[in-house]
Amino acid sequence: MPHMSRFFKSVIIIAVLIGGYYLFTSIFGSTSVSIEFGRYTDDLTITGPMKSSIVINYDDIESLELVDGPSDPGEAKGGGKFLKSFYGLWNNSEWGDYNYYATGAIFSKSNTKKCILVTEKDGTLVLFNYNDDDGTTNMFRLFNDILDNR
Repeated sequence: MPHMSRFFKSVIIIAVLIGGYYLFTSIFGSTSVSIEFGRYTDDLTITGPMKSSIVINYDDIESLELVDGPSDPGEAKGGGKFLKSFYGLWNNSEWGDYNYYATGAIFSKSNTKKCILVTEKDGTLVLFNYNDDDGTTNMFRLFNDILDNR
């Protein structure tokens, strides 16, 4: 019988941890960055931690580039860092004011990650990535193809 009570304690602990995670994400949003776009929509939507997001209409995009991530994110002006994700408005010497949605170890000296830079027609800069260099590069190619074939 003591073995059964240990099992039930373990189940309860796991249930509390899962419930705590769902409560946390329902209050603060996701802990990472998600990107949504496609051929049958007119917008790129990037969602970050703390329920932050930016929506860019395809017609507002001036250019799209695959670039190295910033060596230093600079100062958060309307965003922040949450766990390993960056979100919102930032300012640094490299980009000036820019919207930054990135996840992972962007600033690791051993692993500078690629980012996608969207320049909007009004001059707004949006920099984002997708998990790793391969994923970001593939997303850039796919998104560029979608924009070219509209």
